[in-house]
Amino acid sequence: MDPNNATGSGAYVGVLNPTGTTYFDSGTPEGENAALLYTDGAAGGNPYGIEQQLTATLTADTSYTLSVQVGNIASGTGLVAPYSGFGFYNLDGFPGYRVELWAGNSLLAADENNLPLLPDAEGQFMLASLTYNSQATDPIGQPLLIRLINPNAPDVAGVTGLEVDYNDVRLDASPISVPLPGSLWLLLAGLPGLGVLRSRFHG
Repeated sequence: MDPNNATGSGAYVGVLNPTGTTYFDSGTPEGENAALLYTDGAAGGNPYGIEQQLTATLTADTSYTLSVQVGNIASGTGLVAPYSGFGFYNLDGFPGYRVELWAGNSLLAADENNLPLLPDAEGQFMLASLTYNSQATDPIGQPLLIRLINPNAPDVAGVTGLEVDYNDVRLDASPISVPLPGSLWLLLAGLPGLGVLRSRFHG
């Protein structure tokens, strides 16, 4: 997703395998690769990102939890090909992050920079998560869509570039237990048969 053509003016989307580099000392939390959203320079600009539309659709009375590992890449030099020829990159600073869950054209929930320690956690991933409980008024039946965004916020002047990385994206869904209305509970409690059953089980 690139509504303002950010990738045509110094922004790049790709895949990073940090193995053999100093960008993430512990590698990625899951697998070997992370999605990267890189901006050349640190002046900020239009947000951009990646998205995936799922085959699953929004269902009623369901709790959705979207979890994503968000990475603040450290400065460094690629130690193995093809990164070895890139030289040293000063990647101090952090452009922020934003994770979104959509159903069709409707934004259900978003997490934007809710990890306060991440901007200072160079070379680390942290877990971001958001939860949404669907309702009857939602666009039930619309396909679910996940967006991972680089807000491209201005940061430290003079660095080579700013980057946010994403890894281990998971969307879990579970049905919500719908309790009986209070008036129905009162009606059931007043039925004579229930009193008889209670006396049988409790002497």
